Amino acid sequence: MKVKKIISLLLVVAVTISVFAFPALADTTGKNSDFTIYYGVLTAYKGSGGAITIPNTVTSISDGVFSSCTSLTSVTIPNSVTSIGDGAFSGCTSLTSVTIPNSVTNIGAYAFGVTGLTSVTIPNSVTSIGDDSFCDCTSLTSVTIPSTVTSIGDDAFGDCTSLASVTIPCSVKSIGYEAFEECDHLTIYGEKGSYAQTYAKVNNITFSTSIAIGVSYAVQVQTYGWQSAVINGTLAGTFSESERLEAIKINLTGADLPNGAKITYKAQVQTYGWQDAVSNGAIAGTVGKAKRLEAIKITLSGMPGFEVQYTTQVQDYGWQDWVTSTNDTSIDDAALSGTVGKAKRLEAIEIRIVKTAS
Repeated sequence: MKVKKIISLLLVVAVTISVFAFPALADTTGKNSDFTIYYGVLTAYKGSGGAITIPNTVTSISDGVFSSCTSLTSVTIPNSVTSIGDGAFSGCTSLTSVTIPNSVTNIGAYAFGVTGLTSVTIPNSVTSIGDDSFCDCTSLTSVTIPSTVTSIGDDAFGDCTSLASVTIPCSVKSIGYEAFEECDHLTIYGEKGSYAQTYAKVNNITFSTSIAIGVSYAVQVQTYGWQSAVINGTLAGTFSESERLEAIKINLTGADLPNGAKITYKAQVQTYGWQDAVSNGAIAGTVGKAKRLEAIKITLSGMPGFEVQYTTQVQDYGWQDWVTSTNDTSIDDAALSGTVGKAKRLEAIEIRIVKTAS
């Protein structure tokens, strides 16, 4: 184990001791004895683990709150939370699932180090991934980094020995020391000429511009018309321009697509309501009718071991939390992103394909 990591572990232990040695002075919720909350800051957890949902009165998760809670299996973090502290979930070896909302802008050092996570959704509100954030997650197999991230910290995914696929967008301009140390089976996917390609070459990591399995999508935007297609978690549409999405085309991509793989989607359209479902590159929405997309559902079929995740930017509401549809979910039962009955336009969308636990 590297000296830096030993220091990180000692810091987490110190933080954990301080949390229990100096409990919060007040529980502002007064409702759940498992959580100690002091003016919006979650300072201690006294529950028995398992699957938990953090109260929506929490705005920040303090350092080391859940550290070494080995009985914790899954966590849902509410969209009131903006910050996850250093070592907050470190050493939670049974933690296989976490939902991080788009409200979170900061993920602290070693926040999810030495956990059982198999996949992670990093929200598009995050701009940097801190040092050691996901190190020693030996069951983690794939990560897609959103286009809002500009830097990846030292040892961020170090010793994630099962990590096989990381998609890094062009927005990333800095990758720290040993960020992917001991990830011997890793392929970095990105665009030709990107910083990610340079990093992979210097560090002798396999790099590919051909996504093994991914998704490509293009949108028709008010004023601009059809935009060029983007891939795997990249923003399609506009941001802070108040332009509506009017139509969308979605395709699966990659050399490793199984025979018969299909992506199916349907859109809720102004005036017309829900349209019939379409698949594999067909247009959902309208062209030339100036009608806004209001919501979308997406699902996969013929893709065992994969799921589709997506998020939309909605008029007045901003980015919605990521939603997920698993393989062979019917389109009517697929997760909804957007709104229905509120007359709000979709302004942007991000879609990605994620490998699930085997």
